[in-house]
Amino acid sequence: MKRTRISPGAAAWAAILLAWSLWMLRLLVSEDVLLYVHPRMRVFVWFAVLGFLVLSAVTARSALGGTVGRAPRAGYALFLVPLTLAVAGGPRALGAGAAENRLLRAAAPGTAQSAAPGRTERTLDSILASADPGTVLSFEDDFHSAMAADMAAAPERYEGRRLSLVGFAHRVPGLPADRVFVTRLLITCCAADAEPVGVLASWPGAAGLRGGEWMRVTGTGKRTAYRNPYTGKDSFVAMVEVDEVVPGEQPASAYLYPGQF
Repeated sequence: MKRTRISPGAAAWAAILLAWSLWMLRLLVSEDVLLYVHPRMRVFVWFAVLGFLVLSAVTARSALGGTVGRAPRAGYALFLVPLTLAVAGGPRALGAGAAENRLLRAAAPGTAQSAAPGRTERTLDSILASADPGTVLSFEDDFHSAMAADMAAAPERYEGRRLSLVGFAHRVPGLPADRVFVTRLLITCCAADAEPVGVLASWPGAAGLRGGEWMRVTGTGKRTAYRNPYTGKDSFVAMVEVDEVVPGEQPASAYLYPGQF
C-alpha cells in the first residue's frame, strides 16, 4: 500500500493563498481597502478574495492527497514578501512622498462630478452663481478636483472670492518660500495611479511649513504669475491669499475619488 505524503510545496502555496485571502478580507471589513483602491473597485476585491479562497482550498486538497513531497519554490517569495511587508507596516494612506514623485496637476481632467441618486444636481456654475461674494466657498470632496481644474482654466472666476480648502503642503522647484500648493491625491482606480491636485496658496507662515503637513487654509482668490517648473512657461493662475490657517486638519477621506459621490 502506497503511503500518502503531504506535499510541502503545495501546502506552502495553499497557506500563502489563504493568508492573502484573509488580508484582503480584513481590508474590506475594516474599509481600509479604500487606502488602496477607488470605492467602486471594492466589488472586484471581493471577487479576488473568493478566487483566492477557492484556489487555496483546491491546493490544500492537492497537498493532502499528494504522493510526492515537492519542496516550496523560490518564486513563492514574490507573493510572501509583499504580504509580510503589508502586514508589518499596516494599512496607510499615500502622502507627500507620493506627490514628490508625480507631476502636480493644478488642473485634473475628467473630474467634474454628477449628482448621486437622491441628491440635487449641482454644477460648478450653479455653486459659483449661488455663492454671495462674501460667502466662503468651501472645496467639498465631491467637487474639489473639479474646482481646482476650473481655477486653473479660468482663474478670473475666483478673483475676490473667499475660498477654503483642506490639503497637505507640497512644494515644487522654484516656488517662493511663502507659497505652497495645498494638495490632495486624486485616485481614479487605485493608489498606483494617484495624482496630486494642488491649489497655489500664499502667506508668510508658509515658509516654515514642512512638506506633507495637513491644514485648512482660508483666504481670498487672486490671479498671480506662475512659472511652471515642468514646462518652463509663465502663466497666470489662481492663488489663495491666505489669512487663516488651521494646522493639522485632515479630511475624513485620505483621497479624492472622481465619480464617487
